[in-house]
Amino acid sequence: MADANDVGAGAVIVFTEADTTNAYMVEPFEATWSGMSREVVETTHWNLLNIDNDGGTAATNQYNAKTFIPSRFYDPGELQVQFNADFGIALPQKFLSGAETVTLEVPRGGTNTASWAASGFLTALELNEPNEDRQTCSATIKFSGHVTVVTTA
Repeated sequence: MADANDVGAGAVIVFTEADTTNAYMVEPFEATWSGMSREVVETTHWNLLNIDNDGGTAATNQYNAKTFIPSRFYDPGELQVQFNADFGIALPQKFLSGAETVTLEVPRGGTNTASWAASGFLTALELNEPNEDRQTCSATIKFSGHVTVVTTA
C-alpha cells in the first residue's frame, strides 16, 4: 500500500554498457513501464466435454469451458521515459548500439529506494527543442530477458 512518502519524485535512469566503462544517467520527469505480460496457453481438448474438474460427469448446470495455463515465458515490456535533454550525452549513438543494462531507480520514502534493472535497447528517440522553453527528450526502451528487482528498507 502506498503511503504519503510514495510520491513520484527523484527517479533516476542509468544506462550501463556491457563493459561498464561508459555509464550515464538521465533525470526523468516522467517514466511509464508498459508492464510485464505473458501469453496464455489454451489447454482445452475434446476429452474435457461434459467432464468436471475431478474427472466425473459435469453437473446439469455446468457447461463446457475452455481451460488455460500461463506460459512459462514473459515479456518484460517497454519503458517510455521523458527527461530533460542533455545534448552532451550520446543518446543518438545509443540508438544504434546493442542492448545494455538499464536501471530505473525510484524513491520509496526517506532514504529507501527500489530499483528495477534489465537488459534493454532504444527503439525510439524523440528530441524536443522549443523556442525559449525546456529542451526535452522522449525515449522508448525495449527490455529483453529477466528483470531484477532490488529494494532497500
